[in-house]
Amino acid sequence: MQKELTKYVVMAAVCTLIAAVIFVVIIPDKSSWAVYATPAFFAAVSIISALVITRPQYSKFAKFSGVFMLSTVLKLILYFVFLMSSYAVLPHESGKPFVIFFMAVYLVFAIMDTMFLLKFFGRKDK
Repeated sequence: MQKELTKYVVMAAVCTLIAAVIFVVIIPDKSSWAVYATPAFFAAVSIISALVITRPQYSKFAKFSGVFMLSTVLKLILYFVFLMSSYAVLPHESGKPFVIFFMAVYLVFAIMDTMFLLKFFGRKDK
């Protein structure tokens, strides 16, 4: 389990760096603190969620499904609050590129979370 979590943390860090660099290269005049904070926020929330979900006491499906659904709802609420608060303080001209960037980062981290959980629990079933 430790090996999978370590790989997950490294993958989250790499995705964070790549996302910020791509945005700054593509739209350098629209970059702000939110460009760097968004991937870091996603990485932190995803890592904490993965640590909670992969605990041994949630290995039975009945407990796992409840914890997974609660984790997913909490992540969505946190992401929404972060998006709205960031959007509210950004300059008007940076708003639309930031929302597009936010959705792209969300998609990357959603795929990464799903791949991690499938790999982790797929090995556990065997």
